[in-house]
Amino acid sequence: MIDQIQFSPAPRRAGWVRENLRLFSPGQVGWSRLRAYLAPQLRSLDGLRILHVSDLHLGQFWFTAYDQLLQETASKRFDVIAITGDLIDKRWNPNARVLRHLAKFLDALTAPLGVYVILGNHDGDLLAPYVTGSKATLLHPGIAQIPLQGATMEIVGLPCVHRTDLKPRLLGKIGAKAADTLRILLSHYPDHVLRTSALQPDLVLAGHTHGGQVCMPSGRPIITHDRLPKKMACGVHRIENGWLVVSRGVGFATYPIRLFAPPEVSEIQFVCGTARAGANQSTTKDDDVNQDHNRIERGHNRDFAE
Repeated sequence: MIDQIQFSPAPRRAGWVRENLRLFSPGQVGWSRLRAYLAPQLRSLDGLRILHVSDLHLGQFWFTAYDQLLQETASKRFDVIAITGDLIDKRWNPNARVLRHLAKFLDALTAPLGVYVILGNHDGDLLAPYVTGSKATLLHPGIAQIPLQGATMEIVGLPCVHRTDLKPRLLGKIGAKAADTLRILLSHYPDHVLRTSALQPDLVLAGHTHGGQVCMPSGRPIITHDRLPKKMACGVHRIENGWLVVSRGVGFATYPIRLFAPPEVSEIQFVCGTARAGANQSTTKDDDVNQDHNRIERGHNRDFAE
């Protein structure tokens, strides 16, 4: 149902060091922009905008970068905000300060069609009550159906604290996608696309990789902690009849450094029509995913977990 995606990566800032090396603080977060061109039957979604945030890794310190990100987010007035896991960095024993930072961030987010959150491997299941106690809607797992004048946006949150949480029986509980529905999957792990093709997602939003966090000067990741090809550690990629968007995220995992992998959030706008000639699109072919696979109405949210 999404024919094409035009992708504009976050513009680079002046200054080699400031852009490519981040220590301790994320610094200024970049904004990638995507225009997703919809099939005619989804014309009622024309103009709708989503903000995709991932991998905040909130910790002991509240950085100015978070205030700047929240201010810019508020000024843009998104219809939907989606957060794909790793809200905090220390899942085993988040202290009161970290939890206050989490509440401060989530309660600052507003969107008329909802703020939706899934958990990641750094969050742990015990973080769930702190998310549900905020203004956000936790889909862990769960489905939010948002009817919009003849079409429906369906946001499916997958369980992602552990990779093994995604059971075949659980996937079987998700019904078939209706013809007038745009199905968006929220997955912390990009390589979950290897197991979710039967769900026929139009768009999969993921994070986890941090784009490698530490990369070669070319931007090629050294480690991604993911089974997809390294070139799929960030950006937009065609997967069968849908699209995968992998965010480099905002924060740090384990070590407070980013090298040639600057932080980003993604602004996605749905448009009815056809992309202009020469628009930037995915450079990843279906075969890249297939080969790896062979090698190895708001308020009507529902839970499909056991």
